[in-house]
Amino acid sequence: MVIQGLYADKIAKDFGYSQNYTIIPFKGIYLKYTKNDKPITTNIYPVPNLKNPFLGVHYTITADGSIKIGPTAIPALWRENYKGLDRFNLSEMLEILYYESKLFILNAFNFRSLALEEIKNYNHKYFIQKAKEMVEEIDDSFSPLPPGIRAQLLNTETNELVQDFIVEHTSNSTHILNAVSPAFTCSFAFAEYVVDEIIKNKNLVISHKIAISIVDKRIWIAPFIKIKMDKKSKEKMRINKIPPKIRGYYLSSSISI
Repeated sequence: MVIQGLYADKIAKDFGYSQNYTIIPFKGIYLKYTKNDKPITTNIYPVPNLKNPFLGVHYTITADGSIKIGPTAIPALWRENYKGLDRFNLSEMLEILYYESKLFILNAFNFRSLALEEIKNYNHKYFIQKAKEMVEEIDDSFSPLPPGIRAQLLNTETNELVQDFIVEHTSNSTHILNAVSPAFTCSFAFAEYVVDEIIKNKNLVISHKIAISIVDKRIWIAPFIKIKMDKKSKEKMRINKIPPKIRGYYLSSSISI
């Protein structure tokens, strides 16, 4: 199973899939409130703009009680465009600029105004002021946090940002091309969906990390490390009812769900 975020499309293409998709990266900048007072006690979200798939700048209370604002959705120039010219990649930049220019000219999903508005967020004063429109009684004391990059899937045929999960299969792998924003919230339901898709696709799926076998409606998962086993090990696996198809990839432990 391949879940590679910013490079999900490229790896899937190596397997002959993701032909009509590419990743367009968006930089998410966060700022942390640095004063000791607690002007808010819960997350606060803006009214969403239905013209684009981004939630907009909002307030989040972190696990340690800190307050942060963000993220932005600034079009990035290469996939790992976190800071300055770190990890600069010319070929990625040219490819991404091609698609972003196309979206800007066509103004698909209101991309032109989205891009122009988001670029303003590089100015922290503007960024903070936008957040203060939702909470007036808060100081301007914010400091930068490490940014993130959103791996946003683009349908190159329709020029639309994909807003749903995309799962594609090869004969021996399953690719999660687009793990959209609520992926954590619905992780159990999404996992069940992926397992169902694997069952429909093939009885045995092998990736570079794990092997999965479907036996009697149970799913067996084992590390994908092919080893030569002696008769004693094979007998132990037979006694433990490890499915025959997965025994060749069984190392020391496996789980069934």
